[in-house]
Amino acid sequence: MVTDVYTASSMEGYFSHSQDNDGDYCIAGLSDGHHLVQNRNSDGHRLLFTTLDEGEIESDLSWVSRGIECYISPDQVVGERRCVVECSDPMFFPAMNRLIATILQEDITGAENVISLFRGERLFWSNIPNLMTLEKATGLFGELYFMFKWLPKQLPYIIINEIWTGPLGTSKDFNSDQLQIEVKTAMSQSNPTQHKISSLYQLLEEGRPLVLFSLVAQPVESGGESLCDLAESIICILNEHSDDLVEKFKDLLEENDYIYGDPRMEQYCFIPPIVDGNLFAVTDHFPRLVPDDDVDDDRIHLESYRISLSGVDDLNLNLSPETSLDAIVSAYNLITQ
Repeated sequence: MVTDVYTASSMEGYFSHSQDNDGDYCIAGLSDGHHLVQNRNSDGHRLLFTTLDEGEIESDLSWVSRGIECYISPDQVVGERRCVVECSDPMFFPAMNRLIATILQEDITGAENVISLFRGERLFWSNIPNLMTLEKATGLFGELYFMFKWLPKQLPYIIINEIWTGPLGTSKDFNSDQLQIEVKTAMSQSNPTQHKISSLYQLLEEGRPLVLFSLVAQPVESGGESLCDLAESIICILNEHSDDLVEKFKDLLEENDYIYGDPRMEQYCFIPPIVDGNLFAVTDHFPRLVPDDDVDDDRIHLESYRISLSGVDDLNLNLSPETSLDAIVSAYNLITQ
């Protein structure tokens, strides 16, 4: 049986449909009218109307926070009273879209359930400082993109076996017994592609094959491919296996200063990469500096530096997305033999 998948992007489509129809109600998803959305033209507010559970009509269920108000409608909406979530702050529209997608996906109804969901998210957002930067977000986008596009079938294996170690501060982003992978994401297109290397140890082999994954992801203010949607896509895959995997993945996101559910994360969007990236074998012929290249003069300290991926075509593993860790090792061995 095919299950409908709802996303923040599809919710945006329902609000756009309401706006295009003079702010009229719009049925969200295949909910048979249990969930309606409205882009109210008079003030630009966005509203969600959800069917009440039995006994809630007489209850005093409400909650107000900055930009968000939840309440039971005083009047009938399309034949009945409803639970209303009203968002007046455009900053929170993307986050509202994501929460509505969750409500539809899990078929959540009732004022108590809906208010609890929104209240929990807003309290979480307000108590945690945002340490994410554009540079961090770009790096995280590249690592998630690599996992989702290149190793989708191995995502559960990667998370459960703690192969994605970049958030934990290791010198390489991915570490297994047979392979290390360092992900580099450039924020602008250049020919040849250029990357910043953070330390003299980042491109140093540690007794096993080392591969560099190169990607170009240019930030944009809106549209494009968002970091949040990419994280949600990975969660959808992990959710098919176990809740524990999802929680472990969220913990790793948190280690990377990504606050799950925080609308401030919605600002990090990227032009969809023209090329899905390339994998290169890191050998003595690869452009790099390692600790042995440091000079004897103790007044000079080499740390971060930039490289250009010129003259490395013979080190390209020439693999396509949806590959595997074993295939990457085999391609590396084939090039370096």
